[in-house]
Amino acid sequence: MGLAPGKHIQSSTLTLGPGDGLFLFTDGVTESVDPAGAACGDVRLAETLRTNAGIGAEGLARAVMVDVMRFADGGEPFDDVTRLAVVRPLVCGLGKA
Repeated sequence: MGLAPGKHIQSSTLTLGPGDGLFLFTDGVTESVDPAGAACGDVRLAETLRTNAGIGAEGLARAVMVDVMRFADGGEPFDDVTRLAVVRPLVCGLGKA
C-alpha cells in the first residue's frame, strides 16, 4: 500500500465468522489485459472468487493468479499482481480434545 505524506488513514475492525474471508489485491489483478487490450476487471475477479470459495486462503490466492495469467494469455502483467487472502476455517479445532 502506498501512503502519501499528510494523508489520514482510518482504521476499523472486522470480525470474520466461520467460513468468512477477506481478499485484498493490487490494481495489477483487475487491470491486467488480454491480447486485445481488455482489462480483467472487477466482475471477472468476483466470479473467480465466487467459483473458488471454500478452497482456503492459499488456494484462493493461487486461483486468482492462475486466472489472471490465463486471461493475459502470456502477456506481461499490467503491474504487480499482489493478492492477500484470509479465510476463517469453519472449524478451528484449537484447544479441543
